[in-house]
Amino acid sequence: AGGFHIHSSAFMTARVLRSVVAFGLVLVMPGCLADVPLLAWDGTPGAIHEVRTVNDPVMGGGSVSAFAVNEHTSTGLWSGEVKIVSFIGKPGFCTMRTTGGSFPDATGTEALELRLASAHGLSNFSLQVGVHGITGDQTVYSAKFTLPRVNAPTTIQVPWADFQLTWRGKPQPGPPLQEHLGKISRVGLGTSGVAGTFELEIESIVAVTSTK
Repeated sequence: AGGFHIHSSAFMTARVLRSVVAFGLVLVMPGCLADVPLLAWDGTPGAIHEVRTVNDPVMGGGSVSAFAVNEHTSTGLWSGEVKIVSFIGKPGFCTMRTTGGSFPDATGTEALELRLASAHGLSNFSLQVGVHGITGDQTVYSAKFTLPRVNAPTTIQVPWADFQLTWRGKPQPGPPLQEHLGKISRVGLGTSGVAGTFELEIESIVAVTSTK
């Protein structure tokens, strides 16, 4: 009686899904967001990118670093040495960054997660993210972190809200990174103001939906 009907959840879900398909829409069900791999070497689709290093000799320093992929362990090995820049008396820098390619949309995630198989030497680094239309070669979103003093598998999470737009390491005004997670152009790592040697064995960089 009347025009009011209650349908079972399964029936309603089926009707909604048929409507979504008919109109060519994408339906995101609550609780269905998944982590988004951005850089990995295990064959994960959308996470395979070329990586290059950029070090302070481009600014007159003497720091060095190199990057190589270990196909047996499906990890990336970034190692080098940050040296004091003689004419300013301060540590230089080393960076590794993806080059070219496209990234999946990370909208709806909460943090960037770095997964390391091992780490030796320096403990002060930064995660770096580029965004189409906002960042450039020397402008990037950056967030510093410190590794624990243990040479064991380590996971570091940095909330998107902690990232600051920077130019040559100096904070700049700009929109929040979390508003532009659908336009990521590059991801990478940088040393953070300390001289010395380092070696990071990287498993992946992932945009995660929840923080620990």
